[in-house]
Amino acid sequence: MATEAELQHLYQQLHQTLDREGATTMIDLLGPYARHEPATRADLDALRLELRAEMAELRGELRGEMAELREGSSRDIAQLGQRLTTVFIGSQAVTVSVIGVMMALT
Repeated sequence: MATEAELQHLYQQLHQTLDREGATTMIDLLGPYARHEPATRADLDALRLELRAEMAELRGELRGEMAELREGSSRDIAQLGQRLTTVFIGSQAVTVSVIGVMMALT
């Protein structure tokens, strides 16, 4: 963690590169933890609520995606079953035809 002196030095360097507002913004982006301020109970409670909301949103998105995958898989399996049935019937017809030809030749 950076000391207050290190943060002040960083601020001065940023101020030389950016303007005062830009330097202040960059230091503010480091957050209070960079300034050795402990997180409060309220900080943790707010973070917990934020994380729970994000997790609930992700669960909803995942449920939707899983439902789409199930529907797609069901359609694919049904189409595969129809194709296999067609192939099976076709192969049986060929087999019967070959047997008929063989019997006719004998």
